[in-house]
Amino acid sequence: MQSSFEVLRKLLLMQGQRETVSMVHHTGVTVATGIGSPASHAASSYLQPPPLVFLVDVGVVHFTPLVQPQIQQPFKLVEKVVRNVFQFRRKHCHKGVEKLFPEACRAELTQEMMQQADVDPILRPTELTIPHIRALADAYASLCRREPGLFGYEFREELRLKRLGAGYSPAADALRDTSGCTAPC
Repeated sequence: MQSSFEVLRKLLLMQGQRETVSMVHHTGVTVATGIGSPASHAASSYLQPPPLVFLVDVGVVHFTPLVQPQIQQPFKLVEKVVRNVFQFRRKHCHKGVEKLFPEACRAELTQEMMQQADVDPILRPTELTIPHIRALADAYASLCRREPGLFGYEFREELRLKRLGAGYSPAADALRDTSGCTAPC
């Protein structure tokens, strides 16, 4: 009985594949050429496929927190701003900033926040720098101080209440009362 290596070698020699045969002999790698030809089909029925090999690069990263953070705002506030800004990564950053505010005041407060932060509203979130994020967080904190209930606003809750029904909802009224829009927008 012949080994699969010998069968492959004979089939490849019959096809005139001398270079491949010598490579198979020296490396011990099973190679089949001429896919679709009767000889390669016969060779493939005798051979097992070579095992898959994966190359993996590994690295270790160590993060050391700064003694003095670059953004001097509470973590929850910074997290909320960053989460909303990066929610729409491929859109302009003002689309994410809009979601920080109730629908009734959204346009005005978004424009005010972007102007106060001096950030170009058509930048994409991935183009924002740490100073941009700091300015946005500072502007949002100033709006939250002016409108006390604004920080507690979550646009997903407003969407959920809209889906529940367009009729009267005491929960929707309570949300509107604490949303931070005390003045008509």
